Formats: sequence, structure tokens, C-alpha cells
Amino acid sequence: MRTNLLKKTLLCLLAAIALFALCGCGDKNNQDIPDVDSISVSISVDYPVKAKKPDLKTLPFRAEEDSSVLQVVELFGNVNEISILVDTTYSTLEGIDGVINHVTFKAGTWQYKINGELKDKPISDVVLKDGDHLELVYAKEPQ
Repeated sequence: MRTNLLKKTLLCLLAAIALFALCGCGDKNNQDIPDVDSISVSISVDYPVKAKKPDLKTLPFRAEEDSSVLQVVELFGNVNEISILVDTTYSTLEGIDGVINHVTFKAGTWQYKINGELKDKPISDVVLKDGDHLELVYAKEPQ
């Protein structure tokens, strides 16, 4: 009878230790992750007709607040498994999904528009805002 009491006592003690261990292991990881504000943008990619690739029309996308066009394009490519080629020296978009400036077609480069307005600043210098529409276009000359 004394061994049964000892077994029950040990079992209760082990159960209490397990309970304390589980309660003590709360979700501490979330405390270490800072809150990040995000923005919603839409992205479209207009491939040249000769590339025979379907255009990507107005896809919704979330990015970190204060992200540059470069950061958003690279993240968009990674998430959607689209190859993105960037010249980091000049901060220019050199290729999307195998369509490369002056290689795929002799004339033409990747350009970008924000809310329909063609931009001529480097893609690392322009920050997107919530609600912006980013359009990547392959064109012979600025549109």
C-alpha cells in the first residue's frame, strides 16, 4: 500500500512539473518579432508581344512599408518564382522572366510606371506607398 501511495505521489509530482513546463513555454517568440507595417500595392508586368509570354495583370501584393520599387520587385519575383535580373551598380531592372534588356530583343528596356506615370529615377530611389499600382513594361522608348 505504501508503494501505491509513493507511485501516486510521484505521478502527481511529474504531472505538476509537466504542467509548469508547458505553462512556462508560452509564446515567447512572438515577443521578439517586431511589428512591421505593410502596404498593399498592385503589380502588373507587360511583356513585349514577341516574347510570347502572357502579361501579368494587376496582381495584389503586400510589402513592407517604405519599400523601394527595387525591393518590391525582387520580393515579388521571389514569391512568384519569377526570375528578376537587376544591375545593382546603376539600379536598373535588366530582366524579368528571361526577357533581358538588349539581349532578348535588340531594342528595348524594362521601364516602370507608378499609377500610370513613367518614372526615370533609379528603382532603388523610389518608395512605393499604400495603394500604388506598379507597372513593369518592356518598351523601345519611354512611354
